Amino acid sequence: LINGAINGMIGALDDPHTNYMDPKEAQEFQSSLESSFQGIGSEVSLENGKVTIVAPLKGSPAAKAGLRPKDQIISVNGESLEGLTLTEAVLKIRGPKGTEARLQIIRPGVDGILTIVVIRDDIPLETVYAEKIGEIGKIQVTQFSFNTAERFKEELANLEKRGIKGLLIDVRGNPGGLLDSVVEIGQSIIPQERVIVKVEYRDGSQEQYSSKLKSKKYPIVVLA
Repeated sequence: LINGAINGMIGALDDPHTNYMDPKEAQEFQSSLESSFQGIGSEVSLENGKVTIVAPLKGSPAAKAGLRPKDQIISVNGESLEGLTLTEAVLKIRGPKGTEARLQIIRPGVDGILTIVVIRDDIPLETVYAEKIGEIGKIQVTQFSFNTAERFKEELANLEKRGIKGLLIDVRGNPGGLLDSVVEIGQSIIPQERVIVKVEYRDGSQEQYSSKLKSKKYPIVVLA
């Protein structure tokens, strides 16, 4: 009743950036920010009320078992996912290393329901992907997790050693994450004394994070 009342109050705000997590959901969110988790290794979303595979992670149990983008997971080990939030569904899909996740799948273009068994494992969580395109460096950041800033600085240093003349940072689809990680990355790319982020508290006080970095010798563009 208490959880329901809190969810009702939060829902009345009609604010997509405000939600309530019960202890299990909070634990799941916390684990999503760590450098690894235990599960099947697939990014999922909620599409038309159905838990849908966005993409299995490369080399993950999900990929090895044959899961594909657009597969809809309707049940896990006999438990229906109908009507669950995405977080609630993910809690059922994830589980300890070595345990079995028996998934019932609806696959576009395939008649009937497929049953795919995935053995859960440790899934390393990579959030930074870098490449050099001609003379331009590109870094994609998929989420701001505990090790994201460290990985960003590593990849940026590697690109600079290879002689880039510009940098493209891609944060499209990034759901957010840790403020500390964002600030640390900002210190690596934003010119000196420019504001990285400003936080305003409900009492009206403000906290501002500014960069101490000297200007980069190349232009930087962000895709958001």
